[in-house]
Parts: sequence; structure tokens; C-alpha cells
Amino acid sequence: MKKTGDFIQFETSNGIRVWVDETTKYKTTLIDVFLRHDLDEDATRIALIPPLLKRGSQAYPSLTAIEERSEELYGAHLGADVEKAGENHLISLRLSLPNGKFIPDEPPLLREGMAFLAEVMLHPALEDGGFQSGALEQEKENLKNFVEGLINDKVSYADEMLIRNMCEGERFALYEYGRVEDLPGINGQDLYAYYQSLLAGCPIDIYVAGEVTAEEVRALVEEMFAFERNGSVPIEPTQTDVVPTQVKTVKEEHDVVQGKLCVGYRTFITLADEDYYPLVWLNGILGGFLHSKLFKNVREKHSLAYYASSSFEKLKGLLIIHSGIEAENYDKAVEVIQEQVTAIQAGDLSEEELSNTLAGLTNRIKSVQDAPGQKIHFLMQQNLGGRSDSLEEVLQKLSVVTKEQIVQVAQKLALDTIFFLAPSKSK
Repeated sequence: MKKTGDFIQFETSNGIRVWVDETTKYKTTLIDVFLRHDLDEDATRIALIPPLLKRGSQAYPSLTAIEERSEELYGAHLGADVEKAGENHLISLRLSLPNGKFIPDEPPLLREGMAFLAEVMLHPALEDGGFQSGALEQEKENLKNFVEGLINDKVSYADEMLIRNMCEGERFALYEYGRVEDLPGINGQDLYAYYQSLLAGCPIDIYVAGEVTAEEVRALVEEMFAFERNGSVPIEPTQTDVVPTQVKTVKEEHDVVQGKLCVGYRTFITLADEDYYPLVWLNGILGGFLHSKLFKNVREKHSLAYYASSSFEKLKGLLIIHSGIEAENYDKAVEVIQEQVTAIQAGDLSEEELSNTLAGLTNRIKSVQDAPGQKIHFLMQQNLGGRSDSLEEVLQKLSVVTKEQIVQVAQKLALDTIFFLAPSKSK
């Protein structure tokens, strides 16, 4: 075993990597399992698997039985979903359960919870050697409605359309929930066989946070997750070196009252790079907080936006600006947004901006300590990005970033794509 920040890390005999946070901070125990695959043409098949796992296992063969077992575990919560992290596609299974110490007679909830999660993951309810046809058809319909319904969440739709246009031809352009047109060709037998290949070949990581010991977690994982694996599925690195040759501008009209403007930059910086922490600062100063340049100038000073913020994808190296504007303000909003980037590139950073950003970043990092799910997600991304800094080391490295480093990182930014979701002209 070895220590990674607050977590103790080890690998099981069948190649599952496990991280354990031995802490008395929480009254719950959280177990997160991630299966990792490339984000590729199998995205739709992967997106169908988590909801099918939640619908029933061989020991708990229906959604009702799954829910009843969760209640027996004193209100444990079982979650299952997919996630895109860089060009990795993750299947996640999560079980949150109470600390047995706070329950009369102290039932062995860690053991029972680990057994329940392993049962759901490894022994799904089957029919004729495949996922149950009725459940599959219902989940295909649910997924179809979800993917097609993205347009109803205009902010998320605009963000997604920016990514699809900005990263056209790259794996990152794929939606983590797949494509509706793939659904008719998926059947229960083929999907189950595919899932078996994922279990055997994909990297699998388990994270546990709570009042537990690494020794007891290791014994339980070795016992409950003892299945044959071959590690045969290769994982491709995320593509981060695409240089835009020209700025793409894409406009769509929809039945919206307020336009959604998204602006995408390439940073050429990821979590593993030396410039990562100056990039964190850059995002904070540009649009990460209410004191940031976008909020103060685009929204407050020029009254051009209902909201204006920025975020960055730390594994892909993208920085995205998000804003809601009136259609007639489009040209001016784009101009003022770009002026904020230019200001940072020119070193226009006040002491107030710097001190407020450090305070904001410090509070944000410290808040991760108090939320086991966020803490696990932080470590998971660190592991994917090839960095091993603890939260304390993150705070220390952020504290020594200089103004000059922030400016140098800003000067690397390359504007790639502008996407505008505009109100229909007929309105």
C-alpha cells in the first residue's frame, strides 16, 4: 500500500486499483466504482449499461427489490451514470450508506454495502443470456428522450453544441449519452456480452471514503470483486494539441427568449502540465467568480449579459465562456468578452482581483474536504490527469503562482469557436 494525499492506494490480485480515505469526518461511507473506456463509437452502448444495472440483479431481480435492499441498508443510496472526463468515458456506480457505528448494534454495513454493490455490478438480472428485453427497451426509450430532450435545457444545449462544433473530428465531440440513431441496433445479448468484455478488460478503480481502514476494504474488495480480468482494453490518451487554423462561428435559431453565447478557447494546458495552476488562476480571474472580469464588465458595467462566467476542461485543455444575452447585443458581447481576455494577456490584473481570486480558490478547494463525493472526484481526475497533489499541496501551489505566470498562460490562449443560440427571427 502507498499514500496518495489523504488516500491509501493499493491494487487487487485481479488488477483493480483501490483508494481508501480513512477519515472520521463523515457519518456516511461512500463507495465509488469507475469503469474506464475510450470515448468512442460505443458511447451509446456504454450509456445504456448504468441504468440497466440499477434495474435489477440476480439476487435482487427488479427495481423494487433493489430499492428494498437499499432500505434494508438503512436508507443507502445507489447511483449509476456515465461521465466524460477528457476523452475517457466512465461508467460510475456509487453507494452511499450510513456509518454502522451510529446505528444500534452496529451492523456490518461496510461488508453488506460492498456485497450489494458487487452484486449489482457483477450479476445483473438476465434473460436468455442477455439484459432483460423489457428493461432494455424501456431504458432505450428513456435514453432517446434524454438525448432528444437536451434542447429543452438551453444552457446545456449551447454548451454541448459549442463542444461538438469546436471539437469536430475529435473524440471529445461525442456526447457521453450517445446517439439516438444507435439505439435500434442494440439488443440484450450483444450488450451483455459487451459489458462482460468491459469488466474483463477495462481499467477499474474503486474509491472508498469513511470511517474505515484500508485493510478491511482490501479484504472485502478481494472477496467481493474476485472475478477474472485480463486488462485487454487499451486506453488512448486525450488529444490536446489541436491548433485552430481559423475561428469558427456557428449560429442556431431556436424558440428561446434569451440568446446563449458560448466562446471556446484552446489552452494547450492540462492537469499534468507545469502551467496548470496558473491556468486555474486565469479561469478564476476571467470568469470563475462574481468578482471576475466577465461578471464585472460584460454583465455589470456594460449590461450585456444576464450571466457571464467561464470554466475549463482540465483533461482536454479547453476554456469555455458561457453567457446569456439579448440577440441584438451579440456583436458587442463578443467584443467585450474578448477584451477581458486581452486585458489579462496585457497584464491588466489589479491587486483586488488577485486577492479576491486567491480567497475564492482557497475556499473552493477547502470545501472539497467536507464533501466525500467531491473529494473522490478530485482524486479521480488527478489520477486520470497524471498528477498526485493532495488538496493541501494544491493550496500551496496555488499560493505561489505569480502574476507573470498568469499572463504567460493567458497569452497561450487560442480562440477556436463561437456558438450562439439565437431567438428565432419569427418571434
